[in-house]
Amino acid sequence: MVQAWKADKKRSDMNAGRERLGMGIFMALYAQFAKKHPGDCYIDQHFLSVSIDLYAKFVRTLQSDSYTTYSSPHRNDKVRIYNYPWVAHFYCEMFKLTQEKRYLTDAYRTQMAQFRDGGMNFYAIDMPAMRATASVPRTVSWATCCCSTAKVSAVAPTNIPTT
Repeated sequence: MVQAWKADKKRSDMNAGRERLGMGIFMALYAQFAKKHPGDCYIDQHFLSVSIDLYAKFVRTLQSDSYTTYSSPHRNDKVRIYNYPWVAHFYCEMFKLTQEKRYLTDAYRTQMAQFRDGGMNFYAIDMPAMRATASVPRTVSWATCCCSTAKVSAVAPTNIPTT
């Protein structure tokens, strides 16, 4: 019963995050497909749009203001580095879907938080950093999208436009 479900601290897979974050990526990819091929879409476009917007708001509840990413919106569990790439990938797909710059900012800040929180010593399966940089339109300043210019110049690949 959904109303009775609560996270069980003894079972690490009983939470709202973790691998379930991959479903948001699937939803964003499906929404991109549906946008291009509305006749082949089996889900009502309005329902899909509302659902994915609500899901994006939910994903943000898994993160602190500094983009530390948890497995639960309660943020009472340990930080799990595996969550960061899933969340960053979701934000990249949301940018491709909506062209809203905030998703690039969220993807970038999530990736930076991953490394700050221990990701340098971690083998991640999905690292969307290059996907995010490839998504930046040539007319958009990477620094405008993703934090201060000084911070970006220290970490951004050289092929990213800065003006």
